[in-house]
Order: sequence, then C-alpha cells, then structure tokens
Amino acid sequence: GGQARGAFAQLVAQSAREDRGPRIHALVQALREHARTHEADAASYLDLAQLLHTELGRPHESADALLEATRKHPNDTPLRRELLRRLVDAGRDRDAIQIAERRLQDTPLSAEAWSDLALALARSERHSWTSAPLAILGVEGRPAAPRTRMGAMPPETLLALADLDPEAPIVGLLGALGEALPRLYPADLEGYGTNTRERIAPRSGHALRALFDRVGALFGSPPYELFVHRVRGRGVATELAEPTYVLVPAWLSELSEPGQAFLAARVISLAQAKLSVVDKLTPRELEILVASATRIVAPGFGAGLTSEDVLDDQAKRIGKLLSRKARRTLDELAPRYAQSPIQDYPAFSARVSRAAMRVGLLVADDLERCLDVLRRVERDGQGLDLPTFLRGSPLAQDLLKFHGSEQALEIRRRYGSTV
Repeated sequence: GGQARGAFAQLVAQSAREDRGPRIHALVQALREHARTHEADAASYLDLAQLLHTELGRPHESADALLEATRKHPNDTPLRRELLRRLVDAGRDRDAIQIAERRLQDTPLSAEAWSDLALALARSERHSWTSAPLAILGVEGRPAAPRTRMGAMPPETLLALADLDPEAPIVGLLGALGEALPRLYPADLEGYGTNTRERIAPRSGHALRALFDRVGALFGSPPYELFVHRVRGRGVATELAEPTYVLVPAWLSELSEPGQAFLAARVISLAQAKLSVVDKLTPRELEILVASATRIVAPGFGAGLTSEDVLDDQAKRIGKLLSRKARRTLDELAPRYAQSPIQDYPAFSARVSRAAMRVGLLVADDLERCLDVLRRVERDGQGLDLPTFLRGSPLAQDLLKFHGSEQALEIRRRYGSTV
C-alpha cells in the first residue's frame, strides 16, 4: 500500500512536467496492475482519486478508480463516501443514488446509509426527504422537507404501490365479488362490543367522523359506516358490510391528527380500491374465496386446496349472490385467472397491506408520528421504544425507506401541493 502511494505520487509529479495524457493513462494502468498483483489499500485508492481529480482534472477517471476500489474494500466507509462525492462531482448523480439506495435496502436502520443517500441526493429534490429518517435515527440538524397536502388520488395509486396491474384478473375478481362478501362473511359488530345503533352518522359533529370524511374525500368518498369500539388489543378494522363498516378504537381520539389520518387513509384507500377483503380475510381464506368463485366458470379449479365440499358449497353460494353485471365480470376474468401462474397469497396480502400503509404515510405527511402509531397498533410493538420496534418491524422499515423514495416523491408531485 505505502509503496503504491509513493509510486502514484511520483507519476503525478512527472505528469505535471510532461504531457498529461500519457501520464494519466500510466496512472490508471499502474493502479490496475498493482490491484491485480497486490492488495492495494484503501488509502492508495483515495490518494489516486484525489490526484486524478484535483491535479489532473479528470473527475470521471477519479470516480472510476474509486468504483474499482469499493469492489476490493466494500466495507470501507471513507472510501464509499468519497466515491459518492466523486460521482456527484462528475455529474453522475444517478450512479451515486443507485449505490446509496442499494446499501439502504440492506441496512434501512443505518444512519450512515441514510447519510450516504443524502450525500448522493445533494442536487436532487429528494434531498430534504432524508431529514426525517435521519432525525429518527439520531442525526439532527438537517433541513426539513416541505409539508405536502395530498389531493384526490385514484385507486391506481394503491395498486401501483402494491405492484399490481389494474387489469390483473385477481384485482377484477375481488372487485366483482365485493357484493357477495357481506353475505359470505357477515359483519361481526358484537365482537367489538358495538351494534348498528351506535354508528357515528355523517354530519353528527363527531370529530373522528369529520376527519374520516375529510380523508375519504381524497379517495372519492367511498361509502362507509363508522363505529367506535373499546376492545383492548384491537385497532382500526373493517367488516365486510354494505357499505363497509370501519371500526376504530376509542383511543384514536387521543392521537395527533397526522396519526389519525394515517390510519384513516389506510382503511379508506383499501375500500376505494375494493380491496377491504384483504384486511379482513387471512391469505388462505382469500385464496379459497377466489378459487371457489373461479370454479363456477372453470369446474374443478382449486382441487386439493381444501375439501371439494367446501369449494363447491361456496361456489354455489357465490353464484346465487352475484348480480348479472358481476357474473359477466366473473365469466370474463375467471378463465384468465385459472390459466395464470399460481398466486402467492401471503405475498399478495402483504403487498396490499404495505401499500395501504404507504398511502397513509403520504396523507399524514409525518413519518415519526406514523411510526409511533404503527408501534401502538402492531401487536409486537406495544410497550417497545421506537428503536427496538424499528429493528423488529418490516412494515416500519418499509415506511422509513418509502418516505424518501423516488416513488413517494413522484406521487407527491402528481397529487399533492406544498404548504
């Protein structure tokens, strides 16, 4: 390492007196030859990058040398940060961002990784959106992102966040089955200690109803009935009624408005996309439901999933409950669904749930309060401090990463306005 650094410095000193072109080539060749035959240390690469950039005015060669160095020394923090700086200096912001984002995917709770991303985003509109994750991870003093008020959002927003094609058979089938669900899965208000007489009506003056209505307006005001429950350990939930029943815990009134908006947007965006059933049924129940509906058009579909009696009985019930319009949709989509690759329902449900949380974060526009609320409603988060909760919650980690992502910024640009 030390000999290499001396050799590099000698070559640069010569290049100051001679034609620089050949000497630059000699520098790069010397580094590569040394790297092939020795384990060049990180400091040698840093020296070379510095000389190439400041003495010879070759920012791209400087960045390329550091790219090669980070392959040799992937865990060297000064080397990686210098690479990001050199890439930005060379106008290669996209390369810098990709490198920083790849690291962040693996270490979303690393303040160092977020600092790397902030460095890579120095000239990007996204730069200020790294301040909230950094503050949560203990790095203060960064300029805050602008406040954003979201406007009306179509159901395609949630579908895109769930990586779902609006034309996918599963999306259309669940939408068509919506009218049958209240009879297949009757609403259980008793389990929440409430009943239909205790619904909170529109224009009742109730603060939670007013907030849910304001949030609902962002999603086309899908119809719903609101109930407050006091069942310990149960958070915001939906029951498959017509219209959808939304049940909220009494403690929701104690939360800040961003926290309330986070949970309201989660359930109402699912209702808008006709995917509330994902919030109610387990992945296995969901799979059996769709298989039963599909075998109305494709007899025998879903064999082996559960008993034939269960599938046939539910298929008959669905057939009797569907309107002509819904049956035409089923006739069109069920064959496509039957011929498509097998759906991974646990992954599907997780993607939809994650997307609804992301929509809630966009509407609430307050990462820290959303994470605090998530800690309160997740069963494994209750009683934990925020750092401990973050380490054990994939959903919380996803919100942290999504907050500063290009996808989130694009949605804010398209449907939001700065306040």
